[in-house]
Amino acid sequence: MNKLLLCILLLSNVYYKEEDIDVYVFTRNIDANQPMIALTFDDGPYPKVTKRIVDALVENESRATFFQLGSRMEENKEFVLAMAKKGMQIGNHTYTHVIPNGLNTKKCISELEQTKDLMELVIGEQSYVVRTPGGAYNEALLAAIDGPIILWSMDTLDWKHQDADRVVNQILKDVKDGDIILMHDLYESTAEACEVVIPELVRRGYQLVTVDELFYYKGIELEDHELYRHG
Repeated sequence: MNKLLLCILLLSNVYYKEEDIDVYVFTRNIDANQPMIALTFDDGPYPKVTKRIVDALVENESRATFFQLGSRMEENKEFVLAMAKKGMQIGNHTYTHVIPNGLNTKKCISELEQTKDLMELVIGEQSYVVRTPGGAYNEALLAAIDGPIILWSMDTLDWKHQDADRVVNQILKDVKDGDIILMHDLYESTAEACEVVIPELVRRGYQLVTVDELFYYKGIELEDHELYRHG
């Protein structure tokens, strides 16, 4: 989408459906002068868990970015579309979770393109943000990806310990304005943590935003082939 048109839509306070402009635009009362963070979730969608997280976000007038695997998206097209309609940003996490290295960088690029095509089929044209599995990258990959690569400033290691209390305590103890927080929407312990931490962060005055919203309201233009860890 033309960037000028997107800016106009962001300022218009209107929700446009796919049949209007081939993109879902949700404008909310975001104050650029107040703290905001981007919760991000990798490896889904896994509806049993992802739905709990999305519900907690919607109930608290919040949004997040979900970096999804094309293979899981393929099996859950209607669910992914419903997420987009609720204002969640869908990002690209390859098709099968292939990690780029010297031997399979070309395969990783191919899988990113495959997943991008699927994203466009399922939810229409949207901004294109990428997170490679494990945050791995090399120069060949950076040069080939036509989109910004979003890493993180806080890793909850939720996949490793699968302990809801530990996730909650880490986020609430260490969170700061502009953080991009990494979690995975595969574990019930992560959903349990989100059901606690999301309303508490909102109560503390944090705005929970998508990656695109974070950088837009921080006045940072995302550029293709570049890495971003913090807003």
